Parts: sequence; C-alpha cells; structure tokens
Amino acid sequence: MKNIVLFLMSLFVFPCCNKPELPLSGTYPCCLQAELEFLLSKPPTTPRAKLEKFYYKNQYVFMTSSPLYQIPDYLTDVYSQHCEIVCSFGGVLGLRCEGWENAEFIEIVWEDTR
Repeated sequence: MKNIVLFLMSLFVFPCCNKPELPLSGTYPCCLQAELEFLLSKPPTTPRAKLEKFYYKNQYVFMTSSPLYQIPDYLTDVYSQHCEIVCSFGGVLGLRCEGWENAEFIEIVWEDTR
C-alpha cells in the first residue's frame, strides 16, 4: 500500500518528466526522481532533505542535500539538466567542485515537507 501511495504522489508531486523547459522554476531532470523517492522512503530529517538548482559553468545543475548523506565516505553528485554528473562533493578525499564558489544558487526545487 505504501508503494502505491508513493507512486501516486510521484505522479502529482514530481514535476520532472516530459518537461523540455527545465530551466523554469520547479523543474528538474527525471534521473533525480528515484533519489527523491529514496529520501521520502526514509524518516524525515532535520534539516529537511532538499534538491537545489544552481547555475554553474554556464549550465543549470542540481544537487541533493540531506543529513542522510553526511557520512565520511559519501559523495554528493552534481547533475546537469541532461542527467550527466558534472562534479562531486565529499568522500574520504574531500572532493570539491572546481569553481563552485562562483556557482549561483537559483532555487530550492524540492524539499521534504513531512
């Protein structure tokens, strides 16, 4: 039953698929939908999990943020609007996206509101 509810929620809550106008407010690539469903399958966190949109190196990129990912060996990937990994943060090596300090925050595209 829970899976059916999550599926139905995804039809109305996740405004990603078949949206060619990705740069518009509230849209994100379909490749990130599974990650958002994963976050919703876990108990709510403080601060709440979210998906943020940035303008980085002449393109829109997307990055999830959640306390679930704040473990030493976890990488947070930054995705292009074409679902390609642009760069990664974290891990035991402390990776950082080159030039990220120049990235422009656009908006929070999705946030766990539970």
